[in-house]
Amino acid sequence: APLAIIGIDSIGTILKFNKAAEDLSGYTFEETRHKNIKTLMPEYIATNHDGYLEAYRRTGKKTVIDSQREVPLRHRSGTEFPINIFVGEAKKVGAQSFFLGYLEDMREQKRQSRQQFIDTEVQQLSLTPIVTIDTLGQITAANHATSQETGYRNEELIGQNIKMLMQESIAVNHDRYLANYLQTRKRTIIGDRKSVV
Repeated sequence: APLAIIGIDSIGTILKFNKAAEDLSGYTFEETRHKNIKTLMPEYIATNHDGYLEAYRRTGKKTVIDSQREVPLRHRSGTEFPINIFVGEAKKVGAQSFFLGYLEDMREQKRQSRQQFIDTEVQQLSLTPIVTIDTLGQITAANHATSQETGYRNEELIGQNIKMLMQESIAVNHDRYLANYLQTRKRTIIGDRKSVV
């Protein structure tokens, strides 16, 4: 399975641990087998986990069961990183409950979100007009300085071709430059600095 899957019994003992879980946690199944799932949790999370399971056994109230949430996972190396986890309940022979946790690594998604936030903030705070376009030349983002410089509101720019900001003699060739780059990867205007009107 592409997702890390960990199975535990009703008191938190690890019963199942797939290859993806080994890759994610740094532990082998043999290292975790018969240990409490708290082995994979930071201390401040682990202290409450047995209480959640015990409360569910006594009351049937689902605090973490059948829910999806973001929690930190403690790697074998001691480092911590965010994962998204869904915990579901299953039944063993004899109707004894056990639980499956499906774990998804969130590090790359967090990194991309953080970088996107930083890029957006830098663009918006910059005094230099900055415009982002897609492969068709359509504007996907423009900072506040662009609106001040051009007189167009942001909503007037988004979705329009970048040619709207160019002099006609320049604009007529722009789409061709982009199409040529996408086909040949030959850089005519990309990676270059030009002075235009």
